[in-house]
This record gives sequence, C-alpha cells and structure tokens, in this order.
Amino acid sequence: VEKNVLVVTTVEPLTNGGGRGQFGSAIMSFRIALLLLLQASCTLGHVALTYPRAAYPQYDFLDNVRTGGPCGLAMGQPTSRDTLVANTEVTVTFHLAYAHRGGFAFDLLSCNGTTQLVDLTNGVVPNVSSTTTEWTLTLPSNTCDCCYFRLRREAREWTGPAAWGGRYIFWSCAPVQILLAATDSCDGTNCSGHGTCQGGACTCSGMWYGKYCQYEDACRNDSDCNGHGQCIDLQSTSPPAHQCFCEAGWHGPLCSKKSTLTNAMFNEDDYPGYIKAKDNLEYFYQFDSDNNELEVAIKYSGGEEWVGFGFRPSGTDGSCRATSPGFYPPSASQVTPEGEGEGEGEGETNAEGEGETNAEGEGETTAEGEGETNAEGEGETNAEGEGENNAEGEAGTGSLHAMDCTDMVISKVKGNLHRILDHYTRGRSTPQEDEWYGGQQNIVAAVGQRVDGVTYIRFRKPARSSDKFDHSITNSIVNVIWAHGQVIGQYMPTIPPPAAGVDKSSFKKDFYQAQELKYHGSIGRGSTSTNLVNPASQGTDQCSFQILDSRQTVLYSARWGPSQGDSQKILFELEATSAANTWVGIGFSDNRRMPESDIVTAAISSSNVVRVADRWASMTSRPAVDDDESQVQDWSVNVRNGKIYATFKRTVATSDSMDLSLDQPRYFLFAWGPLRTDGDIIYHGSNKYISDERISATLCAAMSERSSGGGGGDSDVDEIWGIAVAVVVVVLGAILAVVYYIYSRQKFQYTKQCEGEDDQPFGMTQKEKVSV
Repeated sequence: VEKNVLVVTTVEPLTNGGGRGQFGSAIMSFRIALLLLLQASCTLGHVALTYPRAAYPQYDFLDNVRTGGPCGLAMGQPTSRDTLVANTEVTVTFHLAYAHRGGFAFDLLSCNGTTQLVDLTNGVVPNVSSTTTEWTLTLPSNTCDCCYFRLRREAREWTGPAAWGGRYIFWSCAPVQILLAATDSCDGTNCSGHGTCQGGACTCSGMWYGKYCQYEDACRNDSDCNGHGQCIDLQSTSPPAHQCFCEAGWHGPLCSKKSTLTNAMFNEDDYPGYIKAKDNLEYFYQFDSDNNELEVAIKYSGGEEWVGFGFRPSGTDGSCRATSPGFYPPSASQVTPEGEGEGEGEGETNAEGEGETNAEGEGETTAEGEGETNAEGEGETNAEGEGENNAEGEAGTGSLHAMDCTDMVISKVKGNLHRILDHYTRGRSTPQEDEWYGGQQNIVAAVGQRVDGVTYIRFRKPARSSDKFDHSITNSIVNVIWAHGQVIGQYMPTIPPPAAGVDKSSFKKDFYQAQELKYHGSIGRGSTSTNLVNPASQGTDQCSFQILDSRQTVLYSARWGPSQGDSQKILFELEATSAANTWVGIGFSDNRRMPESDIVTAAISSSNVVRVADRWASMTSRPAVDDDESQVQDWSVNVRNGKIYATFKRTVATSDSMDLSLDQPRYFLFAWGPLRTDGDIIYHGSNKYISDERISATLCAAMSERSSGGGGGDSDVDEIWGIAVAVVVVVLGAILAVVYYIYSRQKFQYTKQCEGEDDQPFGMTQKEKVSV
C-alpha cells in the first residue's frame, strides 16, 4: 500500500496524493463525456454534519468541484451555533447518504475560514468503515466565540478537479463556540437551545431529541399526527428518526390536511400520459383543465422503498441555482488547491485498487461537465456529474444536472399509510421539503397504499403557484426525473465491505433503509422529457417517433422502414431542432438502458463538416466509435431552416459484436445535442427519449429515400443541387414562355392574313397559307 504524508498548511483539504497507481491512470484515460439517455437522472446528497449542526443551509452535496472552499458556503458571524467545552470529548455525527471509500478529517477554522486553528484528527482518520457516521474526539484547550468545526470526507472512487490533483472532497462546516468551562451540568451545551438542563440531563422541547437535544424529528409520537396517522420509526442512520404517515383521506407533514383522493387504486386507462420508468415502476398522468391541476398516479411493484417524481421546465438554465439559498461557487473559494497537503493512507482504500471506481463508474467526467445522468437511469458513470471541473459555471450558469432546480414529490407508503410531500432540490443534495427552503406544501390531495406487494400512489398539484420552489405546469415540454429507494440487500453500487485491518464495529450492513431518503442507486433513477398537460404532443409507434413543443413545432422526429428495393437494410430519417454545431442520434437497446446499446449519430459543424458514426455504448458515457462502421451506409446530413436532417441505411442482420441486429424487436433511443469544439458529440441534456415498448423495424412499410445519400463530404450538396435545379427550371420556363408568346403572335397575324380578302398577303400563295 502506497502511503502519503499530510502536510499541514493554512487550510488543507484532504488529498490522496499520487497513490492511485496504474488504476488512477486508467481512470484519467476514461474521462469521457456522456451521450445518451438519462438522467439524470437523479442523485441524492452525500455528507453533512448533524452534530455540531452544519451551517444553514445544510446541503449534503458541497464538494470541491462545484462549491468554494473551505466549507462550500459563505462564512462569518452565524445567527446561531452549538456550544462546546474545551478539553472535553465530543461525539461528532454526520449524515452520509452514500457509502464512500476513503477517510475523513476534522479541524477547527477561524470565523472567516481563512485560518486553520487546530487539526483535530492529526490528518486523515485511517482504517474506518465506509458507513461510519460518527466519531469521538477530544477538543483542544483553545477557546473561541466564533469558529467553524469542519468535516472533510473523501470520495476516493471519484475523480475531482485537475486543480486539486484529481482529489474529490466533500466538506461540511458547523459554527460553534468553545468555552473554557461548562456553564451548566449538561456539558455546557445549554441543550443546544432546544431544551432545559435538569440534574445533568437535557429535557428536550418540541420535536427535538438526543443527549443534548441536538437532533430534530418530524414527530415524536402518534399524537403529533393529529389523529389521522401514525408516527413511524424509519430505522434511519441520520435524523429525522420518525415521520408521520397518514391515513387515506388525509395528507401533509402532520396529516392535518384533508384529501379528496381517498383510494390509491386507479384505472390506468383514465390517464392519457404514461412513462415506463422500469418494468416494475410506471407513472400515469392527466391534466384536469377544470381545476387546473395535474394528477399523477404511480404503480411500483417493489418493496416499501420511497418513490420520487420530479420535473423542471425545458430550457431552464444554470442561473436557477444562484437564486437558492447558500450559493457559493468555486470562484468564491478561500482555498488555493496548489500547495495543499498530501493525504495519508485513507480508510480501506489502497493503491492496489481498493479505491477504484466501481462498476457504475462514478466520477469519470471531463472539463466539458457532461456528468448528467442518462434517460434510462442505469449505470453510474458520471451519473451525478462527479468530478466535472466547474461544470456549473462561475455565476451559477452552465449545464444542468437532472436534479438541479427540480420540483419533486417524494412518496412513502407503509401498508395503508402514506407520506406524500412536496420537495425541491437546488442540486445534487438530498431533496428537502419546500418549507426547508422557505416555501410551502403545494400538494392539494394525496393517497397511497400497498396491495398484494404493489405500491399505488396518487397525488394532485396545482398548475400555478406563487411559491418559487414550485414550477408552473404549462402546455410545454418538461424534463421529468424519477427515482426509488434502494432495495435492501440489492444495493447498487454495493457497499464496500471493511478491508483487512479496518474497524468493523461501525459497519452498517443495512446502510440504506426503505423509508430513509438516501442515494437511490444506479438502477433506481432515470429521466425523460414529456408534456404533462398534452401528452398527445409526443409519442412513438412501431415506425415513427416525434416530440413537439407547445406550439406544435417538431423538436425531434424519426421514421424508419425497410429500404425500398433492399429489404436487408433499414432506412432511417431523423430530424431535430438545430443550432450551429449539432448532432442527432438514434439507438437500439435490449434493456432500455444506455449501456449495451448500439447507437448511430450524425453531426454537422458550423463549418459544414459532417461526421456520421456507428457507436457502441458500454457504459453511461460518450459511446465509442466502432472499429467497423460498415453497417451504416448511404448517409446524408444537412441543415436547413434551423433543423438538422439526417438519413442513413443500416443493415438488418449483423455479426458485429458492437451492433445489434434489427431482425428482432429492440427498444429505440432518441437524442440530439451540441458538439464539442473538436466536432465530437456532447451530452444531450434533456433532449432524449426511450420507447416504452420494443420496436420491430422490419415490419414497417418500405421507404424510399427523400434525398440522395452517398456518404460524403459537404452537407449542403443536396441543398445546392436543389437550388440549381430550381434555377434551371425557371430559366427553361422563361424561354418556353417567350417562344410560346412569339409563336402565338405569329399564328394570330398569319391567321388574319389567311382569312383576309387578299388572296396573296405579303405575296403568299394559297399553298403557303395552308402550310401556315
């Protein structure tokens, strides 16, 4: 195992130095950008202090990629802080939504964050479990009226910014004051301001609990649920420990609101909108124009895991992040990566590969920031955009992750009880109830129940809201994300077990609980695009696909069928809205996932350079170009009137392992997006869709080519030839018109002369008249 040395500087984030070995080089070589389908998808947060309590807002996805150091939030005099006593032991606790590899470290920073006061753990804590969520340490003799207690948690399986040497670090800071001596018999904590100290023990008020009343619950007993629900123990590893689950006919955080929806069972045919997220997870929706409300129904044939549904208007840009509390971009950082310390043999990770990226491949992103998830929600490569270097921009602008600025509804069902609430997420942090941001619950009715092992959920949301943490629902395309909790015993990715020599006492085998809102896993999330008001504006059949905006403008369309005269080839015609430097693509899959998919992309740059590529996606990242591209033939690409048009032929049967034969039904993937400066494709964002059912392309009607192919060169050839033909037609038409005019005039004059009294006009004989 390679060891590194921690060098203490003014403020030192964790590092892993050069101890990544050959696998580290392999990771760097795999920095490939995302292409096709999903999502985004959806990602829950990761690390945040729970005691001492992290500074508001308590986001749990503050990292050295998207936020400025040393804490990810602006620092200074806090409005409230926890009280600690010098020279005493304190058990620090923190929320962990993902079992990361690597170690952690604690230190104390000055109130403005520019100076490290004390290194509390002497560098990185070695030999810890990936599921550790608490640590006991001794406070120094130093006192302070305002200082910050900082946690830095490694994510050794992911790659961070190049400026940080590829080190990926989460940070969370809690404002504290450290007194020289206790002022009460409860270790000087003043019961965290949420209780009274009596006889050396805290008596907590309201929903607060813990030795020092440091944790807040959602309910303490059934009476908190207003007689219409039960206070359920979530078996969680982090607060809250209990939440109200409501009876049918009631909903809300404390089951205090009446619901017009009282039966969770529903008739699927009543809902014109449909999203097949997975074989065991389906979403149905309809828009009630009379009440101006959206109703969503969910059917989940899984366990009691939580289920999520979220949406964001298409076209939303990265500036939305800056309007949420706590925006602190990397440009505001008070930490200079250069000159930072070297990490020391962290946790169970080692140079031989304990810390290598897992099969889902988190963190292999690029400077382009293409880290969003794909539409199927499968595979973990770049799923959360981990490691993209400043992908979100210095001013909050830039590409959006599927979870960024998303209005969400999180549903939990246990038997005949439910908890269905309005949530919002600024980014990759755990979605929080709207009240957490200063908003309000905007669900007007909700119900859920489990019947014969199937979870049924229904809820209604108004189309209009004055709450900035709720999106309006309009007749337009929205980006939709979905997710469900991890199934106990089927975690993806798997929880790294303790390595040899690692303390196993804190290892939590059941780290994810069904009702605890934590990371959904690589197979438990996805995204797509749809129109929630008018689902008929998009759709696919066995031979075509299209998606329209609210003005019925075609955003993307595709049609296919056997090539006329050659049934062993399928002719494809693609169309998509276009800007300069654009690609359009279509793919074929057996699993509705991007990995293991056969994909064809057609691209055209602003300088009219064309590239049609046959690709194979082995993971959720930019698909590699096949060694053999002979299966794609007779292609043509051009741009006209703000749209990109592409046609090509694809052989039906193939023995190429990097192509899927089309002589059997496949799921179809559709997407389009921009190009990099070098002409290669970039992540499509929300411009993607997957067919709900398998498609048999060979059963479609034969198609003839609308435009000539030829596989070549200039994308404007078709357009130039069209213009040339038009000019020739116009010129020939003009000539014919002139000839006809002259002929008509002459015929008129000769006819008059022939019919006149003069038998020989102009000296013409009778024979000449007849000839005329």
